[in-house]
Amino acid sequence: FAEVHRLLFQLVERGIVTGVRVDHVDGLYDPAQYLERLAAGLAAAATDHTAEPLPIYVENILEGHERPDESRN
Repeated sequence: FAEVHRLLFQLVERGIVTGVRVDHVDGLYDPAQYLERLAAGLAAAATDHTAEPLPIYVENILEGHERPDESRN
């Protein structure tokens, strides 16, 4: 995880990246755990730049019968 996200966290530390978009999170083994780890990494990287958490935008295509998971807002 740390190696894959190293560049992202460096860009956040520099104040270059101010939000992250994740596509197709539903394809991950444990989407909730991934997003929690991502949020923690972003918060740690942004400590010098902002008191607000960096936004994570999650794209997920739903079929006609599916509804968004409101607990993830």
